[in-house]
This record gives sequence, structure tokens and C-alpha cells, in this order.
Amino acid sequence: MFRYVLLLILLAAPVAAETVRLGDRTYRIDLPARPADAPLIVRCMRGGSADQFARNSALSRPANRQGYAVVYPEGTGRAATWNGGYCCGMAARRGVDDMAFLDAVIADAVAWFGLDGGRVYLTGMSNGAIMAETYAALRPGRVRAVAGVRGRWTRGATRPPRRCRCCISTARRMPWCPMTAARGTAA
Repeated sequence: MFRYVLLLILLAAPVAAETVRLGDRTYRIDLPARPADAPLIVRCMRGGSADQFARNSALSRPANRQGYAVVYPEGTGRAATWNGGYCCGMAARRGVDDMAFLDAVIADAVAWFGLDGGRVYLTGMSNGAIMAETYAALRPGRVRAVAGVRGRWTRGATRPPRRCRCCISTARRMPWCPMTAARGTAA
């Protein structure tokens, strides 16, 4: 039984994981077996640490097997919030420049680990989805696609300079994210 549990733990772990400090913040990166020129997935989430994000999302293992590197940047403060331009928590109230932080995370990961900076994908949940969607809207040339879950990017808050591929999912019973936005290409 012990061997079986140990095998499951080893299979769930990424090929290589490292925590990187950038100034006063950090990000975790989980690398595939051959990271050279690997595409990059940036996963933003509110609350907790990068290690918790990695564990809870279970994204790294399947992504690493497919040759993707996965980065889990940490938000700001105890609640690890993001400043998506109009929402939420301490990061927005203090005007934290999370656009610059994500720029630095992506540049650092590409430079240090030899990843493909032309194949960057963002995803997030809740306040992390708002940040991922805002980043993709304002940096469409840097992002191939974005997928947000249970956040709400508002077109009025940030005007994208051009189109970017996105998939946005929200819940009907979230009063702070009403389902009144346009659907399809108009959104």
C-alpha cells in the first residue's frame, strides 16, 4: 500500500518545480521534461500561495506532459488579490501595478527557462480571472488566448487595442458578476 501511495504522489508532482522571487513577490513555475521553447500557461488565482494554487488546480501535471510550462504568480497581500484595473481587494485599492508584475514574470520565465515567449496563455479564477482577462485585453500581442472562470472583465474598464482569443465562464448566482454582459464576439 505504501508503494502505491508513494507512486501516486510522484505521478501527481510536476517534472520540475521552482519558486522564483521577483522583488517582493514570487511565482512558482512547473516545467516539462524539455522546457526549451515550451509554451507557457500563466495561472492567476486569488487567495493562498502559489503552491496551494498548483495543488488545487491540478493543472501542472497534464500540462507538463503535453510540453507546457505552468507559472503560478502570487497576488498581493494576505488575500493575494490582483489589480485587474477596477476590482478587487487590496491590490486594486492600493493601485498595485500587476500588469508590470505579469510582464516581469513572463519575461523572467522566458529568459531563465528558455520558454517560447510567443506562446503565452493565461487563465484564472475569480479575481485572478479578472487579472488574466485584463492582461490579455491590454497585451493581446503577448497572449495567444485567455480563459477566465468566475470573474468578470468589463469592456468599459479596459479597451483592448485589438481582438484576442478568450473563453469566459461565470456563475449565475454571483451577485458581483451579473450575467448581463453581451455574449459572443460582441463581448
